[in-house]
Amino acid sequence: MSYVNWIAGAATFDLSGLPQTYFLPDNSTDCSWIQVTFQALGLQFLLTASLPVEPLHYLVIHHLDYCAIGIQQPNRYVIYLLQPQQRVMPDFLESNFLEWARLFQPEQLATCRGFQAQSG
Repeated sequence: MSYVNWIAGAATFDLSGLPQTYFLPDNSTDCSWIQVTFQALGLQFLLTASLPVEPLHYLVIHHLDYCAIGIQQPNRYVIYLLQPQQRVMPDFLESNFLEWARLFQPEQLATCRGFQAQSG
């Protein structure tokens, strides 16, 4: 199953947590979720360096206005902004979405959904 229609935006970060590329629809005006996910990755790096915690498998950011899921791919982190109707987490996390997110290349959003790529 493809979950590409669940995605309202995506952001890629290198393995040190620095922003690389954002994929946003043409009508996107609010990019505040990108800053919040950048801060969440930074907090995760700080915790991992300071405490004996497991490495990041995924992260979930619940906000009043959005929900974002972050996943580590082999050479980067990818944060997916979810469509409003996909914000219910229990069903979401029991699905195969996390495996799909690990394999999906967000660059495909430019071709299959018409998202615009912007450098970080």
